[in-house]
Order: sequence, then C-alpha cells, then structure tokens
Amino acid sequence: MKRVLFVTSLLVLGILFFSLAGAQEKLSSLSLEDAIKKGLEEGKDAALYRIQLQVAHNEYQKAMADLLLNPSVISKLSAENSWKWAQREVEINLSELAFSIEEAYYNVLRAEQALRLAQSGAERAKKQLDDIQIRFSLGMVAEIDLLQAQLEAEQAEQEINNASRDLELAWQNLNSLIAVDPGTRFELTSTLSFSPVEIDFEKSLNYALSHRLEIQQAEDNLKLAEKKVEVSNTPYTPSLDKEAARLEREQYSIQLAKTRESIELEIREAYFTLKNAEEQVPLREKALQVARENLNIAQARFENGAITTLDLLEAQYNLYQAEISYLQSIYDYNVSLARFFTKLGLSFDERATFLQSSASPTQEEDTSKSPEAPAS
Repeated sequence: MKRVLFVTSLLVLGILFFSLAGAQEKLSSLSLEDAIKKGLEEGKDAALYRIQLQVAHNEYQKAMADLLLNPSVISKLSAENSWKWAQREVEINLSELAFSIEEAYYNVLRAEQALRLAQSGAERAKKQLDDIQIRFSLGMVAEIDLLQAQLEAEQAEQEINNASRDLELAWQNLNSLIAVDPGTRFELTSTLSFSPVEIDFEKSLNYALSHRLEIQQAEDNLKLAEKKVEVSNTPYTPSLDKEAARLEREQYSIQLAKTRESIELEIREAYFTLKNAEEQVPLREKALQVARENLNIAQARFENGAITTLDLLEAQYNLYQAEISYLQSIYDYNVSLARFFTKLGLSFDERATFLQSSASPTQEEDTSKSPEAPAS
C-alpha cells in the first residue's frame, strides 16, 4: 500500500512538473528578431532550402569531377554559375521566409489588439444595453429601442468571437513558420507602432540594383555568353556556331536590361505602397478622434432626448470601426516597410545600418511621432 502511495505521489509530482514546464513555455517571451532567427534556423521551410542547397552542391562537385576527364572552360564556368545561382536562390527564399515571419508576427499583434478592441466595444454595448433596459422599465424608451440595444450587444459579442478566431489562426500561422507547437503562446515583446522612417528613394534604388541577386545572376549569364563568344572566335569554329554565340550574348544583354527595369519597377511600386500606407495612418488617427468626439456628443444628446437610441448605437459602432481601421493602417505600414526592405535585398539585421547610412544629418536628428495602436 505504501509503495502504491509512493508511486502515485511520484506521478502527481511528475504531472505538476510537466504542467509547470508547459506553462512556462506558454508564457515565454518572443521578440520579432528572435522569431525571425528561430524560423530561419529551425523552420521546416528553411530546412528544405538547406537540403536543396546540399543537392546543388553535390551536383556541383560531380560536375567539377567530370571536368578532370573532360576539361572545358565553358563547362567549368557553367558549373560555377549553377552553384552560385543555387546559393542565391536559397538566399532569396530565406529572405522571403523572413518577411513572412515578420508579417505573421505583426498579424498576431494586430489580432491581439483587435480582440481587445472588440472586448472594449462589447463593454460599451453592454453598458448601453443596461441603461436602455432601465429606461425601458421606466417607460422612457420604446420596445424597439431595447431590441436595437440587444442586437448591438449581440453583434458586439460576435465581433469578439470573430476576433478570437482570427487570433487563433494568426498564432497557428506564426508557430508554423517558427517550428513550434500550434498551441504554444508567447508574450510578444516587439510592438505594433507607427514610427515613420525617412526613405531616400534614389539611394534605395541604387542599393537594390547593386545587391539584388537576380541582377547578379543576369550579369553572370551575360559573362558566360561573352566567354562563349571569346572561345568561339577561332578560325576552326563554324560560322553558325559563332553566330549562335553572338546571338546568345545579345539575348542575355537584353535580359540584363529587362531585369534591371523590372527590379526598378518593383522598388518604385513598393515605395509608393509604403508612402500610401504612411499617409493613411494620420488620416485614420484623425478619423478615430472624430469618432470618439461624435460618440461623446451623441451620448450627451441622447441623455437630453435629442437623438434616438439607434443614433447613439450607430455612433458607438462607428467608433469601433474607426479603432479597427486605425489599427489596420498601422499594421499595413509596418508590413509595407518590411516588404520594401525585402525588395531592396536587405536582411532584418541590415536595416538599421542601411537607414543610418542613407539618412541625411537633419533626418538623423529628427524625432518622429510614434503612436502605438489604439488602447482598448
């Protein structure tokens, strides 16, 4: 009997230990930088890219071994280019993965704040419903007013349900990207705020044109084609082969120009999207201030019997929509900024250095207003 009690005690202690360990895991903190690092080091997508790179390296080693038996300048250069392209493709994929993690991180922050706003809206609706019920019991309002208040409260509860589901999906998406259990929850230490940065478009464009891997690959294609022209420039090379080499060089020369134009268009589009998102935030903030003031006025007018219950409930709903819109504008700006940096070919760690190097002295001394998402 004592042995049974002893074993039972051990089991209970073990359950408590693992429960506390699980709770500690759920309460652990996670910064945006750590999330990106974790996803790039431990994520399934990153692991797949590393395997693809190993396969490409094996192919490269095989090609170089074959060259020992059949030496060829063109074959050697082609094998080297293929290996470089494989590395660049992995780097591009990892850059896109880092952006996806950053976007997912911001989406969790947005969803958490949206849930708090929905809960705040439901509290306002509940408070208004309680007031309407008292007024109805005293014969001060009609039954339709009570029904409208009840409907508003029910819709507010539905908004909480919708926000909760959105948050759950946001967490699962982030957890999938950083390779943790879907049920894990972190305390996100980075914030979703509006801190506009000064962007020098011309410097950004020049950086992209000199760092984007697609351009480097197009340049390598042209160099290979030029080498083929050089090798074929002998009296023993058939004229048709010479012409084919020349045409290939012309083809890759045009392709390089098209790649540059395409990337310039990408950067310009990303820049305009960023500026549009930046300009929307103060507009949405102003709309939020107007909605709050309108609700205050509506509440006062309702107390004096100057407007109907429906008018008051509409003002409450408009405030909630303005809060959500302002929150979304901040999210859009942060995602647009991250996408712009990704288009430039910058990693997360390289951004601060780039901004510092591209900022003018007056810009470095400037301090911008950085309002966070609306408090619930």
